[in-house]
Amino acid sequence: MTSRAERRRLRRAGVPLAVLLLAGCAGTSRLEQDRTGQSTGSAEAQRDAAGRALHAGLLPVPAEAQDAEVVRHVDGDTLVLRGSGPGPLAGTPTRVRLLQIDTPEVFGRQECWGPEAAARTSHLLPVGAPVRVQADVRLQDRYGRALLLLWDAQGRSVQEVLVAEGLARVQHVGPNDLALRELTRIEQSARRDRRGLWGSC
Repeated sequence: MTSRAERRRLRRAGVPLAVLLLAGCAGTSRLEQDRTGQSTGSAEAQRDAAGRALHAGLLPVPAEAQDAEVVRHVDGDTLVLRGSGPGPLAGTPTRVRLLQIDTPEVFGRQECWGPEAAARTSHLLPVGAPVRVQADVRLQDRYGRALLLLWDAQGRSVQEVLVAEGLARVQHVGPNDLALRELTRIEQSARRDRRGLWGSC
C-alpha cells in the first residue's frame, strides 16, 4: 500500500489520484522496493509504479510470440532486434518499428517529448534484454523496417506503456489492426488526463 507521503510525491509528479489508489492496491510498489529489494524513490521508480496501474496488462503476451533480443536503440519507436526461433525476425540484427504507435522525433527537427520517449523506450528495453514480438498482416513499412508488437522482459506491452504514459500517439498502419482498439482506448485516457505530451506539447 502506498503511504500518504508517497501519494503526495506522485501527485506532485503529475500522477492522477485514481492511478495512485490503484497502485496502492496492487501491492508493494517500486517506490518501496526495486527488484533487489532496496528502498527507492527515484523518478523512474515513481513512473514505473504509476505505469503499472495505468496499464495493467490490457495487451498480454500471446502464446505464439517470438523470442528476440534488443541489439540497440534508434529512437522512441524504432530499435534493432535479433530474433530467436520461428517468427517474423531473423537471427541477424533487424530494424524494427513499433506497430500502431508514433513517438515524437529526436532526429532532424526534434519534437516536444521526443527525448523523453526515446529515454523511456531505452529504459524499458535495455540492450541485451529478452523481449517477445508479434507481427500482423503487413510485415514491413515502406522503409523496410519490421512492424511488430513488442513486450518487455516483464511481459508489459511496450506500445501500451508508451501510449498510457503520453509518450506516443496511436498510428494506424493498415491493414494491420492488432491491438488498435485497445491502444486507442488507452490514448483517449492519456489525452483526458493530459499525461506526457498531451499536457505539454
